[in-house]
Amino acid sequence: MFGLFGLLALAALMLPAARRLKIPYTVLLVIVGFALGGIDLVLSHQPVGMFGDFLGSLKELGVTSDMVLFVFLPALVFESALTIDVHRLIDDLAPILFLAIIGLLISTFVVGISLWGVSQQTLLVCMLLGAIISATDPVAVVAIFKELQAPKRLVILVEGESLFNDATAIVMFTLLSAMIFQEQKVGFLSGTLAFVKVFFGGMAVGYLCGIGTVYVLKWLKKLPLVKTTLTFSLAYLSFILAEHYLHVSGVMATVTAGLVLSSLGQSSMPPTTWVMLVETWEHVGFWANSIIFILVGITVPEIISQTDLHLLGVLAVLILCAVAVRAAIIYGVLPLISFRNWAVPVSTAFKTVMFWGGLRGAVSLALALAVMENPRFDPEIRFFIGSLVAGFVLFTLFVNATTIGPLIRFFGLHRLSPANRAIRNRAMEVSHYDISNCIESAAKELLFKPDMANEVVLKYRESAAELERVRKQSRGFSDDDNTVVGLTDLVHQERETILKYYEEGFVDSSIAGILQKRVDDLFDGVRTGNTKGYETAWRKGLAFNRYDHFAAKLHRWFGYSNLLSQRLADRFEALISQRRIVSDIILRSLPEVGVFLGKEMVDLLNQLLQTRLAAISEALILLRLQYPEYAALLEKRYLSRIALRLESAEFNNLLENSLISKNVFQDLENELEEKARQIEKRPRLDLGLIPEKLVARVPFFSDLSIDRIQGIVGLLKTRLVFPGEKIISKGDRGDAMYFISSGCVEVGLKPEPAHLGSGDFFGEIALLKDLPRTADVTAKGLCDLLILYARDFKPLLDSHQDLREIIERVAKERLGND
Repeated sequence: MFGLFGLLALAALMLPAARRLKIPYTVLLVIVGFALGGIDLVLSHQPVGMFGDFLGSLKELGVTSDMVLFVFLPALVFESALTIDVHRLIDDLAPILFLAIIGLLISTFVVGISLWGVSQQTLLVCMLLGAIISATDPVAVVAIFKELQAPKRLVILVEGESLFNDATAIVMFTLLSAMIFQEQKVGFLSGTLAFVKVFFGGMAVGYLCGIGTVYVLKWLKKLPLVKTTLTFSLAYLSFILAEHYLHVSGVMATVTAGLVLSSLGQSSMPPTTWVMLVETWEHVGFWANSIIFILVGITVPEIISQTDLHLLGVLAVLILCAVAVRAAIIYGVLPLISFRNWAVPVSTAFKTVMFWGGLRGAVSLALALAVMENPRFDPEIRFFIGSLVAGFVLFTLFVNATTIGPLIRFFGLHRLSPANRAIRNRAMEVSHYDISNCIESAAKELLFKPDMANEVVLKYRESAAELERVRKQSRGFSDDDNTVVGLTDLVHQERETILKYYEEGFVDSSIAGILQKRVDDLFDGVRTGNTKGYETAWRKGLAFNRYDHFAAKLHRWFGYSNLLSQRLADRFEALISQRRIVSDIILRSLPEVGVFLGKEMVDLLNQLLQTRLAAISEALILLRLQYPEYAALLEKRYLSRIALRLESAEFNNLLENSLISKNVFQDLENELEEKARQIEKRPRLDLGLIPEKLVARVPFFSDLSIDRIQGIVGLLKTRLVFPGEKIISKGDRGDAMYFISSGCVEVGLKPEPAHLGSGDFFGEIALLKDLPRTADVTAKGLCDLLILYARDFKPLLDSHQDLREIIERVAKERLGND
C-alpha cells in the first residue's frame, strides 16, 4: 500500500512539473522510474528509513504482465473508448481499421523477416517481437494534441488506431505463441479464420454487453453512483467474459463496450451524471497510466545492465525497420483507401504526425513481460524480446514524444482556422467591451477612485477597439465559412437543449437518443454540405425511415402491429420535442450567435430554422389529423411534465428562502416523484386498423347493415402507408383496387396530378378492363387503405349492385378524362 499510494503521489506531482519543464508527462514518469530503479540497482544495501521502505515496497509491488493486461489495460482502453467521439470515429473507420489491422500485420511480417536476418532467433520469434512492438500507445501524443489544440480529425485517427490495434497485436501474439510452442499448426487460411473469430467475436461480445448495460442505465433513474459503478463492471466483465469464457478478444470486447456506452450512454442519463462518469474514468485512466510508466521505468536499469553490443546493433536495426515500415504504410499504402473513395483523403501534414506519433507503451510492455515471465520460452528468447521491446519503447518515448510538439507547430496544426480565429477575435472584442462597462459600474458602486478605475477600464476598451479596427479592415472570411460556423454553433446548442430537456424530465431517454442521432446527422450535413447538407439532414430526420417501413411490412404481412405502433408513438413524441427545441433555439440561441456573426447571417439562419420549424409542424399536424385522440393524450402528458417541473422549481425556491424546512421539502419532493411515476409510462397508440371501423368510415359502406359490413370485411385487407410511399406504379399489372378510409393520395395524371381523399377509391380500371395500371399513385400523408384483391372483386360487385354502379360510373368518367 505504501508503494502504490507513494507512486500515485509522486505521479500527481510530476504532472505540474512536466508542464513547467515542457516535456511529455509520460516521459517524465519514465525518467523518475528510471532514477528509482537506478538507485536501487547501484546501492548494495537498501537505505534505511522511509525512502528505504518505499524502495522495498516498490520491489514487492512489482509489475507483471497479468497486472498490466487484466488490471490496467481494460481500464485504459475503456476510458479511451468512452471519451472518443464515436460519430467522428465512424467517419474515419476505414483508415483506422486499415492501420490497426492490415498495417499491424504488415509491420509484424516485415519487422520479423528483417530481424530474422540479423539475429540468431527463429522467424516465428522475430515475428512475435514484430507483433509486440507494432501496438501503438498514444497517451503522450494525445496529451500534446490537447495542449496544442490539434485538429479533431487528427486526434481521432491516432486514438482510433491505437484502440483497435491493441486488440490486433494481442490476437497475433496469441497465435504466434501457440505456433512457437507447437500447440497447433496454423496455416494461412486457418490463421486468418482464427484471427477473424477472435477479433470480431470480441466485438460482438462487447456490443451485446454494452447494449445490455445501456438498457439497465435507462431503467435506473436518479442513482448516479450506481450507474458509474455499473460501467466499471461493464469494462471488466466484458473483458473476462470474452477472454476467459468465450476465448475471443477481451480487449476488443472492452473497446466495443466503451464505444457503445459513449454513443448511447449520454442519452440514458442526465448530463451531470454523464460528466461525473467521464471524469471518474479520466481519473482511473490517469492513475493507471501513471503507475504503468513509473513501474516500467523502474525495470529499465536492470534490463540495460545486461544488454551487450550485439543486442544494441539488433535494436538499431529494429528501430530503423519499424520506422521505415511505418512510413511505407502511412505514405504508401494508406492513400490507396482514399484513391478507392473508401475514405476522405488524409493530408500530408496529418500523415506525417501519424507516422511520427506512433509511440509504444503499455500493451507492448505487457506482452513483453508475458514472454519474460513464461518459463516455456527459452531464457535467451525472454531476454531477447524483453530487452528489445524495452529499448524500442524508450526510443519512441524519448525521441518521438519529445519532438512531436515541434512537428505539429511546423505544420501549423496548432493554429485555429481562419473562421475560428475570426470568431475568437470577435468574442474577445465583445467580451472586452462588456468587461470594461462592468468594471466601470463596479468601481462606482465601491466608491473607488476614478483614476484607478479608468486605468483598468481603458486597457480593456483599447483592446476591444483594436480588435474592432482589425475586423473592419480585414476581408474576413467567406459567407460559406460564416454559415458553417453559425450552423455548427446552433447544432451544438440543439444538442445541449436536448440534454437539458432530458435532465428536466421533458424527454424520455429513448426519445433523447433518437434526437441525439438526428443531431449527429445535422453535424455531418453541415460539415459536408453547408446549408444544403443541413437541410438534407433534417428532412431525412423527418422522413419515415427503413425501420418504419419494416414495421409497416410486419403489420402488412403478419398482422403484427406493436412495433409499428411504437414507431409512430416515438415519432409523435420526437416531433413534439423537436418543435419546442427548434423554437427555443430561434428565440434564445439565435440572438447570441448574431452578436458574433452579424445581422445578415442571423437573418439567413433564422430563415433556415423557420423553414425547418414549419416542416416539423406540418409533420406533426398530419399525425394529429390521423390520430387526434392520441395527440391529445401526449400533449396532456407533456403539459403535466411541465407542471411538475414548475412545482419542483417553486419548492426549491421556497427552501432556498428558508420558507419551508428540509423535512417539508423532502415530503413535497416525494409527492412529486409519485406524480412523475404515474405519468412516466407513455400511453399506447391504437393504430385504429380494425377492419370493421375502417369499412364503416368509407361512404360506400357506411349505410350498410352490420351483417353486410361483416361480409365485406372478410374480403377487404387493411394497410397503413407512409407519406411518399408509392402504392401502385404505372404499367404494372393490376391485382387489387383500393378504398381510402383516411388520408390523401396523389394520382400522377397529366398535365396535372389529381388528389383523392377519405372515401375515394382507385385502381378499379385495371380490374374492370383488364388493363395495366394507368398512373402512379403515391401517398401524400399517412393513409389507411382497404384493399380489394382481384379474386374477390367480382364476388363483391355481384353481391352489391349499388357499389358496382358507382365503381363502373367513376371508372368510365376517369377513362373519358384520360
